[in-house]
Amino acid sequence: MLDGTVGLYERTRRWSRGETGVISVGVQGSIPPGRISAILESYSLAQPGISFTYRDNAKKELLQALEQEEIDLAIMTLPLPGSMAATIPLWSDRVVAIMPVEHPIAQVGTASWAELHDGIFLIGKDDTGDELLALLMRKMRQAGFVPVTRQEAVRSLRVVALAANGSGIALLPDAWLGFLPAAIRERIAVVEVIDGDGFSHFAYGAAWHRERCPPAARTVIRFLEQQAAAF
Repeated sequence: MLDGTVGLYERTRRWSRGETGVISVGVQGSIPPGRISAILESYSLAQPGISFTYRDNAKKELLQALEQEEIDLAIMTLPLPGSMAATIPLWSDRVVAIMPVEHPIAQVGTASWAELHDGIFLIGKDDTGDELLALLMRKMRQAGFVPVTRQEAVRSLRVVALAANGSGIALLPDAWLGFLPAAIRERIAVVEVIDGDGFSHFAYGAAWHRERCPPAARTVIRFLEQQAAAF
């Protein structure tokens, strides 16, 4: 009994200090596979008492899960205006325009939002499509235009195939380009989109409940804060 009590005390002490525990991580569907798990698993190798479980959700559901304490951390696009969550920016991906290689702008390699204003933008029916549409509307309005959009009943990555067929212009975070099959890559041009602030980006970061966060999760947050500059 004494040995058991000592062991229980030691486990409780390590948990309270954040040295052990299982961290539940929610990942937004627009984040490329493998990136965040590689970052977090490197931490668990250095801290064997910490392990991670993952779930994939849309941004709205992840915020609800944080509020209801169903998950400890969420990795999602930023910012989160009006949210109860605290955040750390981690990395960003450029947003590029995808069009057929025959498109007149394709040979240039870069284009402003104003130069793309007369194109038809194909928007996927998913979280990524919603955020790309919001970015498109914001950037085009700043340039003085209202874009022509068409929502497709497929996910954003599949919209690229429609753009390759000449149906319009697709937008995509550049980190997704590596997941396109070779047959599609041969038929598309990737155009960097620029505006007054430089290249357009999607920002990603970690979020957690501002007031309620387990000790083990807080140690991971400190690790992410230290690593953020390297991402």
